[in-house]
Amino acid sequence: MERKEYQAIFVLAADIEKTDSGEFKFIEKDNKNRALHGELRFKAAERLFQDGRVQRLVMIGGPQKGGTANGVQKVEIMKRYLIEKYNIPPAVIDTKISESSTAGNAIAIYEYFSTHPDFHPRGCAFLTNFYHIPRAIRIFNEYGLMLRSIAAESILFEGQEEQKDILEKYRQEAMINRIESEINGLKDWEQGTYGEKS
Repeated sequence: MERKEYQAIFVLAADIEKTDSGEFKFIEKDNKNRALHGELRFKAAERLFQDGRVQRLVMIGGPQKGGTANGVQKVEIMKRYLIEKYNIPPAVIDTKISESSTAGNAIAIYEYFSTHPDFHPRGCAFLTNFYHIPRAIRIFNEYGLMLRSIAAESILFEGQEEQKDILEKYRQEAMINRIESEINGLKDWEQGTYGEKS
């Protein structure tokens, strides 16, 4: 088998639903009007796979929230999206259910390594949005996970049209709220008052 740059990339959960009509729906903002931008993570995962850089994509996420997916776990909806939208082979995609938090993601990834001894953290990375990475690294390190990080935006920020689309998404109040929330989370961490919320 050809050696890939990444043995596995852990795609941290995006809020996505699949309706009864079979349509995929991304949740763009949470209940505090904070931007989510989960769709960019999928586009980046697809680009990394198509460029031949990754052996396995692992969907990490908590229970499905709402929607009309008849109780289907979020990670399964994430997997179906990559298969149906981007034609990524099912054999390339694993799923791992976690608690709905970054700490929950860390625990799930730690457990994944314990059941997949052929995969080593040095050969793997996690994929999320750029603004989530500093907090995720702090939390992952607490669980002994020394993983490389990949910002979805860094994979997609190439052509002028893609740059324009991403920047347009980020020129919104919800993005300001998200950045403020991430900064406050890091500040709380430094002060020893951090309580995992998202």
